Formats: sequence, C-alpha cells, structure tokens
Amino acid sequence: MKAEQKIKQIRKTVSKQTGLLFLFCVLLMILGRVFIWNDNVLMNKLYNDPALRKIEDLRINWDGKQMKISDIWIEEDILKVSLEPEEKGRYTLEIFDKEDHFVLFERLYVGPFNTVYSIDTGNFTGDTAVVLGIMIFQIGMFIIFASYYKQLKGPLLYSYDAILSLGIAVFMLVSFPNFIYLFIMRAFFPHSLNMLRIYGSLSGATHMFVMLSSPLLLIFAIMMIISNIALLRHESFRISNILGLGIGISLVILLGLGIYSQVRYYSGSENYIKIITTINSVYFTVFTYFECILLSSAVNGLRAARHQPDYDKDYIIVLGCGFNDDGTLPPLIKGRVDKALDFYQKQKEKNGKEAHFITSGGQGNDEPFPEAQAMGNYLRSKNIPEDHILQEERSTNTLENMRFSKKIIDDRGDGESKVIFSTTNYHVFRSGMWAGLAGLEAEGIGSKTKWWFWPNAFMRECIGLLYKYIVPEIIWMIILTIFFGILAYLSFPLS
Repeated sequence: MKAEQKIKQIRKTVSKQTGLLFLFCVLLMILGRVFIWNDNVLMNKLYNDPALRKIEDLRINWDGKQMKISDIWIEEDILKVSLEPEEKGRYTLEIFDKEDHFVLFERLYVGPFNTVYSIDTGNFTGDTAVVLGIMIFQIGMFIIFASYYKQLKGPLLYSYDAILSLGIAVFMLVSFPNFIYLFIMRAFFPHSLNMLRIYGSLSGATHMFVMLSSPLLLIFAIMMIISNIALLRHESFRISNILGLGIGISLVILLGLGIYSQVRYYSGSENYIKIITTINSVYFTVFTYFECILLSSAVNGLRAARHQPDYDKDYIIVLGCGFNDDGTLPPLIKGRVDKALDFYQKQKEKNGKEAHFITSGGQGNDEPFPEAQAMGNYLRSKNIPEDHILQEERSTNTLENMRFSKKIIDDRGDGESKVIFSTTNYHVFRSGMWAGLAGLEAEGIGSKTKWWFWPNAFMRECIGLLYKYIVPEIIWMIILTIFFGILAYLSFPLS
C-alpha cells in the first residue's frame, strides 16, 4: 500500500475513533447525570461549631418564587439542602440561623429537564458527570493521537500528520492531570470545589504550562539568537539568515508579555475583569498550542535527521545544492554525497547489495554545469562504477528533485524499488514530505552541518512547512481558543 493511501486510512480511523469517543463521552455525561449525579443538592460549609446549629433552628426564606425543599441536613459540618424544582425561572434562597446570621445564600436558575443552576457557584445538576466526560474525552484524545503518531514510521514519518498528531498529544498531556485532580475533588469533596473554580482551573491549565516551560523556552530563544549571530558572522546578510534572530527575540517578548499579564493586578468592573481574563486565556492557549507544535516540529526534525533506514535499498538519491566554480564540492553538498557513500559502503558490506546513485540537481544561473554532474564527478573519483551513477539534471527545487528522480526509477522499470535520499540533516523531514507529494516512497538520511547553521535552517524549514498547512493550524487554534476562552468566561458568576 502506498504511503499516501496508508496515511488516508490512518486519518479515517482516527476520525472514526474521535467521533466514537465524543459520542461515548456525551452518553456518559447524560447517563451520569440521570443515574448517578442527578440530585439538586446545595452545600455550604459551616465554619462555626456545627453542634450549635440545629436544623430546627434554621430559617428559610425564598425571594420571589418558592421551590420545594425535600430535605435539609448537616453532615460533617456541611449544610446540605435537597431541592425539588417544579417550574422554570429564577429563585433566590436565603437560610439564616437562630441569630439571623447567613448560613446559605444562593441565586438559582431552573432550566430545561429541571436542571438547577447556581448563578453564584456555577454548580448545576449533573455537573460532576460533565467534568468526568470532558476528562475522559481529553485522555482519549491523547491516546488516539499518541497512537496515531506511533504508526507514522518509515516514509510515513515525513508528513504534516506527524507534527500535528504529536503536537496535539502533547497539548492534551499538558492539562489532563489537572482534569483528573478536579474530577476527584468534585466527585468526592464537592463542597470544597465549585464549578466556577473548576472552569478557572481548567482555563488556567495553559497558563501553568507556559509558566513551567518558560525557563526551557527562554533557553531555546537565547540559543536561537546566539546561533543566528554566529551564522551572520559566517554567512552573508539575507532575510532568511536572520529568521532565527527574529523568532528568538519574538519568543522572549511574547513570553514576557504573558508573564506580565499573569502578575499584573487588574481592577475595574466585573465585566472588565471577565473580558481581560478571557483574553489572557485565549493568549496562553494560542501560545501553548504553538509551543507544542514547535516542540513537535523539533522532535520530528531530529527524529528524521537521526533516522537510520534498513540496508536494503536499490536507489540513493542525492539532493544537490550550490558548488564551487571549479566543479569541486563545498562542505554542504559534499556532506550529502559523503553520507550517501557511507550508506552505500555499509550496505555493500552488510549484504553485498550495491545501490544505484541518482544525483539530482539542475544548473543554476551562476553554475558552469548541473549540480548532478558535479556530484557524479565526485562519486567517480571515489571509484563508484559508471553504471551505478544516474544523473538527473533538470530539477530546480526539492519537489522536482523527487519528481524527476522518480521518473528515472520508473523508466527503468523499478517502480517497486526501495529508495532513500541524502540531504543535510535539517532538511530531511521536509524533503521527505516533498518525496511523498511526488509519489515517491523514500526514507531520508542527513549529513551534519555546522552547529550555528542548524537552528536557523531548521526554523526556516519548520515555518515553511507550517505555512503550507496554515488552514488546519488555524482550525485547530480556533477550536482550542473557543473552548478555553469559554471556560475562562464561565469562571465568573453570571449576572
């Protein structure tokens, strides 16, 4: 089965699993509300000696509509009131002790299905089932996408799916321990944690992640800046050569803004505080999401660069780049050819199989002849037989490298051959994606480059890749920001 078909099949399975997980969690919420957490019980901790408060000494006052109280009792210094709503509408319940001190004050709203909602605490009938459903959904999403990522091996590794699946798995991993804690507290100690606090804690999960990861992110940003300064000392000034510098400085600024928004004291109306809190939640959600995607991109880039294919290949494609005017190879392109030669020799020693080289690269405007020819000449100088060197001299970019090389293989009647490509380490992942787009199933090997060149070059590749898939990025970002934004908004009492 072709790599593209395999990925489509895996995507289809993941979509089906996600849909079934969602339906299961919704059903779990409904059943939990109906059969387990179906009582309308208000709770309030008694901070004085509960023995001094007898049920018969309590005075109950309804403001406006009156709702039937089926039971009222004190249990381990917790006052509990069980309600039986009969009609929709707003209610205000006040309970006083014999000295006319407030014991319980609740503004209530009765909605569809006789659901009682507390305006002051956010608690509602069956709220624990909702927390459980969300927790199960998040854990399930982590398992689904972690499994998705695990299946992406060989040529399947070089896909945007690898970045997205790992990024989402990490994002889910960030907050579900918090969900577990909140569910346990809500299920077994409901008086100690109301839903408004749960909403606030959930919406703040991304805040906590950014704060905990800020030292590592700051180190990463500083390393980007240092490596880019070193790059500028060795290379000419070009926009592409200051990309890492810009990203490093941007990360420091954005991280600083996030920390400032956390420690700053906000004053004003309740609506103003609610809006500011929601904006902060959205900011940290977007920041956390792209931090996870950046981490996923780095992990996949390193994984691809360090990947060692099996020694059973029929063709080794060497991707070209600029060479010297005299036809000799500078370190960057020489490293690619040497990496291919090393694989060739090891495979020959291991099982006696001799692969064919395909040197791929056309002639640039400032080059005396095609890059493929320069690499071919170098291979000949290393005593590679002439009939094992195939030159592809038309390509002008990586996609054409893969497409035209594939045509050479197909024209030789070797459509089912096993293929690898050799390029610079930072370029392996993206090159693998271009191979997939060209319909070529191939794994990659990467040659080393100077330490100061890697971060900027990798970041350039990463941004190019994410830009190409900007639509799914925006969709996921919108879904997550809406979810966490709503949680932040709900963490305040309704007016």
